[in-house]
Amino acid sequence: MKYEQCLEEMLEQVFEALVGANGLKRWTTHPDEGMGGNAIEEIINEIHRIKDIEYKYENQTKKDFKDGVHDGLMVGVRDEDNYTHDYKEGYDFGVVLHTEIEEMQELENQKLRERRK
Repeated sequence: MKYEQCLEEMLEQVFEALVGANGLKRWTTHPDEGMGGNAIEEIINEIHRIKDIEYKYENQTKKDFKDGVHDGLMVGVRDEDNYTHDYKEGYDFGVVLHTEIEEMQELENQKLRERRK
């Protein structure tokens, strides 16, 4: 399941916990109060759990992109074990950077050769 779909389902669960099928539920600090309310702590815990998942996903995404840039720029060989979209984008970006650096170096070398003549 894609991350976005998973996050959307979790947010729907939080919304269901807050609103419910019959309208707005009553919030309470005591779930055994007998009024059908939700413990605020439970809602807060669910929100924190979702934020933790999102934080881990964002960090993995950044790591995959950085690994791709490194492999494209420095190594020149794609990691066959990493199939993520972010890795592939990073790799393509790294290859473009590598090509641009080589072109800049070649232009500078040509200028140096012309000066020596």
